[in-house]
Amino acid sequence: MSYHGVVMKFTITIIFSLFFTVLVHAADISGRVLSAINGSPVIGANVTLAGTRWGASTDNQGRFVIKKIPPGEYTINVDYVGYKLQSSPKISLGNDDIDTLKLLMEEDIYLSSDIVVTGTRTKRLIKDSPVTTEVIHADEIRNLGAENVGQVLEERAGIIINQDGVRGGLLSAQLQGLNDDHTLILIDGSPVIGRIAGQLDLSRISVQNIDRIEIVKGAASSLYGSEAVGGVINIITKEPEKSFEYFANANIGSYDAKNAKIDLSFARENTSFLTTGETHRADGYDLDPTTANTTADSYVNYSIFGKVKHQVSDVYSLQASGNYFTQRQEGFDGGLRITDTRTWYVSANNDWVLNNLSNFKFRLYHTSYTKDINREDVHVLNIEDLSRADLIYNRVIANHILTFGSEGSYNTLQSNRLEEGSKAVQNASLYVQDEIFYKWIEFNAGLRVDYHSEFNWNYSPKIGFLIKPDDKFRIRGSLSSGFRAPNFIELYLDLDHSGLTSQPYIAYGNPNLTPETSTSINLGLEYHASAQTVFKLNAFHNTLKNMINSVFLRTNSDGVQYYTYENLASARTRGLEFDGMLRFWDFYRLTAGYSYLETLDLSSGKPFFNRPKHSARLKLDWNYDQPGFSGNLRWRYIGERLYITMQGEEVMAPWYAMWFVRLKQRVLTPVSVFFEVNNIFDYQNRDYVALPGRIFFVGIEIN
Repeated sequence: MSYHGVVMKFTITIIFSLFFTVLVHAADISGRVLSAINGSPVIGANVTLAGTRWGASTDNQGRFVIKKIPPGEYTINVDYVGYKLQSSPKISLGNDDIDTLKLLMEEDIYLSSDIVVTGTRTKRLIKDSPVTTEVIHADEIRNLGAENVGQVLEERAGIIINQDGVRGGLLSAQLQGLNDDHTLILIDGSPVIGRIAGQLDLSRISVQNIDRIEIVKGAASSLYGSEAVGGVINIITKEPEKSFEYFANANIGSYDAKNAKIDLSFARENTSFLTTGETHRADGYDLDPTTANTTADSYVNYSIFGKVKHQVSDVYSLQASGNYFTQRQEGFDGGLRITDTRTWYVSANNDWVLNNLSNFKFRLYHTSYTKDINREDVHVLNIEDLSRADLIYNRVIANHILTFGSEGSYNTLQSNRLEEGSKAVQNASLYVQDEIFYKWIEFNAGLRVDYHSEFNWNYSPKIGFLIKPDDKFRIRGSLSSGFRAPNFIELYLDLDHSGLTSQPYIAYGNPNLTPETSTSINLGLEYHASAQTVFKLNAFHNTLKNMINSVFLRTNSDGVQYYTYENLASARTRGLEFDGMLRFWDFYRLTAGYSYLETLDLSSGKPFFNRPKHSARLKLDWNYDQPGFSGNLRWRYIGERLYITMQGEEVMAPWYAMWFVRLKQRVLTPVSVFFEVNNIFDYQNRDYVALPGRIFFVGIEIN
């Protein structure tokens, strides 16, 4: 055999020997990742071998398997949102599999992996955000059994949810005692439109596609412009992360309620996709049998959501999302009333990380809202559209994070109650923010300039601070301004409700209105004694000027009342909000919230209507992993509040309290059944609140 033949044979032999050795000696590493608090599985945790490309994710039992690992010494890293990064001692892997690992994760005292964006428009760890931000995660939303955003927010202290049964259960949110239209509602940072008499119906925003809800209280117009007077509620949708994942839920309940939800997501290489769909229906109800009118309409609705993301490179990504919602309601109010609602949006954006110190985002957004009301002799059709473009540039310079942003929007309303048939307004804005860091203190300052086609210029400044004396304490404070531009209804629309059998009225728009303005002061303290015990306290004071109020004009011979809108009132709200959390006995978590609120209309000397001075929330959660039994027991208290009756009399509405319970039992690995009772003790008082009484639900969940 020639020299070259010998060399070739030897080389092939060595290669095959090495390859065979790798195959023979490759082994698997498997185990479970559990919570150090209660031993429950940590689902979706990232398990990696330090310094290698090998890794896996945990399943719904907390199990993981890393396959075909060569012999050697390895350190296992485990990472998951809300927990500290855990690293195992070095393990020696030989020829045999390791399948008995149990890795315990400690919850982060500040949930330091939790990223928030709403308070500063920059990605910040929640413990280091200079703006107090509350976060409601998808797991909490799912454990509540909530069907819409309004039901989720009802569980938070300091948020007043108004329920209007006349319009089929409309739910709207108030922050720090201010009006509904002083709360800016966003989805992925873009505004939701379609207010009814200033109220934005949160029952039409589904929860199935939500990753988390971020709540910022206090004026935030320095970043968000009009409506962010009392604060901002930003609903952030999910992003697909796993190769394939699915969830389904179906339940039935009182008033012939039927609800179903499903979501599917998958990711492959650099592209990921998520879609969710759901439907809800229920009969209406009537709390006053002496009249033919219904208290709440029957309804049936459908919604579908989709999101696709493509990672073009390590530093550049593209994303598009869209949602469609349709609902039909039927009720009786002096005649059969049919209300059709349709709303949809599409959004496209890019995210470009220029380098480790800066990034750039550009987004296009369009949304449409249609409300079509038919009742024998009355037909109302409103179509509102909003088109918007915005860009944000963030830059780190030394101990500063600088944010520059710009927005432009075009808002139209078509209505058969507008004399011209349609109206349009435009808005353009520029804003800048500087976050300044020192060892234990941080300052935050910002300014936004808005130009509105109807009201010209508006300036919204803000200053704030964060003090971190140690790992357990956080002190935050801010002084900020807010404004709200009058909406289409207040400016132009003539609302003719003279056909109502109760309180018929006609309201005329006033094109001479000017924006409302506010000044907001917030001071908050957080104390994290441990991962099991957390306390938060926030004090606030808001003053408002040029508040837009409805003004009574006259009553005609048929009893129809006539109103218009004027800038008349000055007002203030102030109060304290407390939140606490305690974990005990490994499997239990107790959360509590209390709100003390004072409101005053400085023009009349009276408090605001329907604002309880005292309100409280209490919730006990439990989760036993081994039998698969979980649930929660909740209590909600609403104190006395000034109320105006159907006859126009001002009275003090009595306090009330309600209890809720949800029980869930896993019957198979992916399948659970659940049972819910809302308003356990059947509280009703039709004179003051449109509650339907005790409600039952039973359902099945596949995850």
